[in-house]
Amino acid sequence: MTYRLSIRSNLAILVAACLLPASSVALGLLAYSYHQNKQQQLENALTAARTMSHLVDKHFSNVESTLHALATSPSLSTGDISAFYWQAREALPTQRVANVVLTAPDGKQLMNTLQPLGAALPENGSRIRTSHFGDTQTSLVSDLFRGKVAGRPVIAVAVPVRRSGQIPYSLSAGMSPDVFDAMLREQGLPAQWIAVVADRKGTIVARVGGAASHVGNPVSRTLRAAIAGSSEGTLENTTSDGIPTYTSFKRSEATGWTVAIGIPTEHVASQLRQTLSGLFFAFVALFSAGIIAARLLGRRIASAITALTAPAIALGEGRKVDVPPLSLTEADEVGRALVRAAGMLEQARYQATHDTLTGLANRALFHEFVAQQAAIAARAGTELSILYIDLDRFKPVNDKYGHAAGDRLLVHVARQLRAGLRDADFAARLGGDEFAVVLAGAGTGPATLVAAKILDRLSLPFSLGSAEVQVAASIGIACYPHDGQSIRDLLHAADEAMYRAKAAGENHIVAAGEIDAGAAA
Repeated sequence: MTYRLSIRSNLAILVAACLLPASSVALGLLAYSYHQNKQQQLENALTAARTMSHLVDKHFSNVESTLHALATSPSLSTGDISAFYWQAREALPTQRVANVVLTAPDGKQLMNTLQPLGAALPENGSRIRTSHFGDTQTSLVSDLFRGKVAGRPVIAVAVPVRRSGQIPYSLSAGMSPDVFDAMLREQGLPAQWIAVVADRKGTIVARVGGAASHVGNPVSRTLRAAIAGSSEGTLENTTSDGIPTYTSFKRSEATGWTVAIGIPTEHVASQLRQTLSGLFFAFVALFSAGIIAARLLGRRIASAITALTAPAIALGEGRKVDVPPLSLTEADEVGRALVRAAGMLEQARYQATHDTLTGLANRALFHEFVAQQAAIAARAGTELSILYIDLDRFKPVNDKYGHAAGDRLLVHVARQLRAGLRDADFAARLGGDEFAVVLAGAGTGPATLVAAKILDRLSLPFSLGSAEVQVAASIGIACYPHDGQSIRDLLHAADEAMYRAKAAGENHIVAAGEIDAGAAA
C-alpha cells in the first residue's frame, strides 16, 4: 500500500526544508564569525600587550632619568654620602620606586634608603656593579631577584656615576613587582584574561587573572620558545598553572622584558556555546512556529479542499451543484469549475432528452417517462393515457413558406400543447410534425376531452408575417392497461389509433378501444 502524506505533513516538511538550509548557512556564518571574533580578540590582546610593554619601558625610562639626575649631584663628587642620602630620599616620592642604593665598584652598598643613614649594610649586596657598565652604556635593568636588604623580590634599574672618565659609583633604584601588577590592573582588561609581565629570563614579575599571581615562577616553555624566536606574536599556549589560552605577547627591544596576555580557550568556547545555544533555541522556536503555522494553514487548505467533496459527488450523481465561498483562491476556482461543469452536464443532459427547436421532450425521454408512469400506474392500480398527434397540412406550409416558417409553426404548436395541458401532463415531440402527450391518471374519456381541446387550440389561425395559416391534427389515444399491458403494446396501440384518425380525415380523434370494439362488432 502506498503511503501518502497529508497537506499538513507536506507543509511541515516544507518548513523543515526551508529552515534546515538556513540553519546550515547560519552555522557556517557562526563558524566564520567565531574565527573572526577569535582573531579580533587576539589582535586586541596583542595591542594591549604592546601598550603594556610601552608603559613598562616608559616606567624604566622615567626611573632612569631620575637616577641620571641624581648621579650629577655635587655630593657624589665630594664623597658626601650623608648629603646624598637625604637628597635621594627627597627624590623617592616622585617615582614609583622602593629605595635608592649607592654602590662602590666592588659591589658594597654605601647607602640604601631602606636603612637609616650609617646602618650596617651587607657586603656585596648589590647585583649591579660598576664593572657591568661599558664606556657608552647609560643604564641597566635587572631581572627579578630577592633583595638582601628588602628581603623580598625586587627589580633594579641602575646607572653609572661617571667622574673624569671613571665610574666611582653605580646608582640603582629598587622597585616592587607590585608596581607592574598595578600597571596591569590599571588597563581594565576583561576579567577572564590573564596578563603577565616577565623579565629577560622569562620569570613572572607580575600577573593578573587566574588562580594566583605566580610571581617568581617561569612562564611556560611554549611561551619562552615563542619569545626567543620573535619580538611579538600570537600562539596557543598553556599557562604555568595549566590553563589553555590563546596568547599574544610583546617583547621589549630595549629591556628584553615581555608582556603576554592570554585569553582562556574556555572563555572563547563559552561565547561560541552561548551563541550556538541561542541559535538552537531560535531554530526550535522558528521550527515550532513554522509547524504550528503549517498545521493551521494546512487545516485551512484541507477544509477548503474537502469542502469540494460534496459538490463533486453531487456532480457525479447529476444533482444540483452548490459550492459556498471557500477560504482558498484555488479551491474557489475549482468550485466555480464544478458549477460550470454541472451546468454543462445539465445542458448536455437537457439536449440529450429534449427537442432543440421546441424545448419539448424528445422521443428518448418520452419512452423513459412512459415506462416510469406505467410502473407507477401498475403499482397504484390507476390508468394512463397516451395521445399520438400528427399535424395535417404542415407539409404545404413548409413547402410554400420555407423551413424557417415551418419551424416557427412547430414552436407555435408546442406552445399550444403546453397551454392545453395540466402541470402533471407530459408533452413530447417525436420527430418531424409528430407529437405525443402522456396523461397520468386519466382514462379514455378524459383523454378524449383533452384531445378535443388540443384540436380546438391548434385549429386557430397562426400568423406568418404577411400570411395566416391554419393547421389541423389527427390524434390517436391508447389507455393503460386496457389497450396494452406492456409499454410496447401500449405505444403500438396509440400509433395505430393515430393512423386510423388520419385516415378518417383532418381533425379526427380515434381511441384504440374504439378500434377493438369495431373489430369485435
